[in-house]
Amino acid sequence: MRVTFQAARANCEAPIVPKTIEICLPVRNEEKRIEAVLSAIRAQTFKDFAVHIYDNGSEDRTVALARKFQNDFDLEVRTRTRNIGQNSNVNRSFANCTSPYVALLSGNDIVAENYLQSLFARLDSDSSAVCAHPKEVRIDEHGRPAARQYSTFSSVTDNDPVDRACRSIATYGKVSQFFALYRRSALERARPQPFGFGGDHVMACEIALYGKVLYTDDTFMKCGPSPGENESLSARVRHLLKVFSMDWERGLPVDSKLGRFEHFTPTIDMFHAHIDMFRLADIPHEMRERLIVEGTRALFRRWGRRIGGHIQRIVPVLRAIGDLPQSGDLLSQILLFHALRKADECLLLVRSPDLIEIRNRLSRLLSAANENLP
Repeated sequence: MRVTFQAARANCEAPIVPKTIEICLPVRNEEKRIEAVLSAIRAQTFKDFAVHIYDNGSEDRTVALARKFQNDFDLEVRTRTRNIGQNSNVNRSFANCTSPYVALLSGNDIVAENYLQSLFARLDSDSSAVCAHPKEVRIDEHGRPAARQYSTFSSVTDNDPVDRACRSIATYGKVSQFFALYRRSALERARPQPFGFGGDHVMACEIALYGKVLYTDDTFMKCGPSPGENESLSARVRHLLKVFSMDWERGLPVDSKLGRFEHFTPTIDMFHAHIDMFRLADIPHEMRERLIVEGTRALFRRWGRRIGGHIQRIVPVLRAIGDLPQSGDLLSQILLFHALRKADECLLLVRSPDLIEIRNRLSRLLSAANENLP
């Protein structure tokens, strides 16, 4: 049989059909757990999947250990030499997905054998659903069930998108609600996860706008302790602030002139990240206006009690910046600009006479500096 050049070329260029589920694993320095995570994936009863590991500049044996599973399933490891931060690495993994369903896991998640099968069945049976998540089982550093376990899990099934977003704000907070199974169509509508404190809250809230979020207790995910979790609340918060701070990733001291004050008002930063998302969400304009009002109310109901503490921390910082000798150069202007913006972000959410006074002083200093520039 004679084969033409055109036919041979067409055969070589046949499109690769993506797997039904693409498992995204954004990781960094997970040599202690990556083998257990990938062994659990290898044992899945649902087999139509591919695994893409996005290594974020690991400095240990994470990549070498992961590549040992190269022949066990469809696996690709994509590496970076520089750490770009957790949120950016998650966004990087989502941006490269081609499968209709995307399972986001971390190097800390050991899933049950029926994990993919159960979550896929939930989404596949309800076209209005865009995310499915399992029961979360907390384990200690030895793999045993932790003393503290979550007792309540819930779905977000309101028919109205704004109601779903508000429900997400009220109930979101478990790892398994974010490291879950998504329809890629919903991920493509969502904005990239913001690089800031609570970026996962913002993304989960936006995903709920685009469809129902379903919980199933037919399967589970084992989650080990996160850094700082077994120490104290302050230690855990310090870790999270580092994870979500590009200043920290780039080695910028928290007390430097160019610092962005992220460690002073993390909850207020999360408020504004939500508000930015509300303003630009992929829903009709009239619904966005309602989302801004009702979504901000939902944020206040859940997180408002923390704002007072943030104001107490930021006021002396901004006052000290206002009292600094003004050199009149561009660096001083940039510092004043960031301080003024932080004051305005706080004042949008709470009225503080001290903050108003400092804000006005910063504004006058910035105006004067502008006049003195060549």
